[in-house]
Amino acid sequence: MTLTLTNEVVVAISTLNRETTFVQNPALGAVLLWRFCAAYAESHATNDSPVLPLGFLLLPLLLHQETFEELNRTRGSIHKFTDKFSRSETSKVDVLLGVQSRVIQFRELTLESVQLAVHCRLLTVLPSSAKLVSLSSAKPSSPPASVRPLIANAEKLGKWLAGMTLFEIENVLKVAF
Repeated sequence: MTLTLTNEVVVAISTLNRETTFVQNPALGAVLLWRFCAAYAESHATNDSPVLPLGFLLLPLLLHQETFEELNRTRGSIHKFTDKFSRSETSKVDVLLGVQSRVIQFRELTLESVQLAVHCRLLTVLPSSAKLVSLSSAKPSSPPASVRPLIANAEKLGKWLAGMTLFEIENVLKVAF
């Protein structure tokens, strides 16, 4: 069996690859991790920082269209966010259950993003506790309009997860650390 691609299909594939590269890159990931960590520490009862495994949840939630859109629409808590996937009228449980596999798919990008954030002095990783510590709480000045919703959702997730234990996060997001 021979597969023949038309010029339109080749152009569509190359356009999709270029757009994916624009969104799924370590520089954007580094900024999103930084804002997540800053919001987490601000909201945590003792101003503690998130542990490294929490950082691996961020990009799979933000860079996946369905979870991003629900995050964008959800006000309140992580529980309200996850409840939207289990409602009988929407029945998107598979999207929530897919977070674990996306964590694995995004593992390399997340690691590159952490490395870049550390290199650029946005974050540091404490070896003794594996905590991701934001080195600045200042918000980025004039990010592009296309990035603002991503930053807002990264901060939202940081605030939501700051009040939860790892066990609670595992249960709510159906992931394993």
